[in-house]
Amino acid sequence: MGPHLRRLAARTGHRPSAYARRTLANLRIDTWRKHRNEVLVGTDEFFSGTIASAAQHHAERDALVRALLQLTERRRRVVVLRYLLDLSEREVADDLNISVGTVKSTASRGLDQLRALLGEQAPHRQPAPMTARDRNEPQRVVHRGPADHG
Repeated sequence: MGPHLRRLAARTGHRPSAYARRTLANLRIDTWRKHRNEVLVGTDEFFSGTIASAAQHHAERDALVRALLQLTERRRRVVVLRYLLDLSEREVADDLNISVGTVKSTASRGLDQLRALLGEQAPHRQPAPMTARDRNEPQRVVHRGPADHG
């Protein structure tokens, strides 16, 4: 640690590592902001579009809730945690005690089913069929021994 940082730490009681970490984080955020690909619009342009009425908003929300209720419990939980509560795949996996791969596949199937139920079917894509895992049915477990190498 250089003498300047030692004096700063002694004078303020702060740790230099925290200062350095915050500085690096700020520099990284500045880089993201500089290179972002989104186009910011002014408030006049933003509000000039059509604004959905409150009744339309409630009708869309009601349709979404009804569609979510038609999903299996597991698909519904994954979709709600992942997309409505904005948790990461790892956080959803930890919360539901399942693997990240299961979160990905269940979320994909759940979104496909929601699209079909809401009439927003993606082109050239059929809803994924339900699996035993999605229905929370017992699964066949295959135990494999060590591979013979000889």
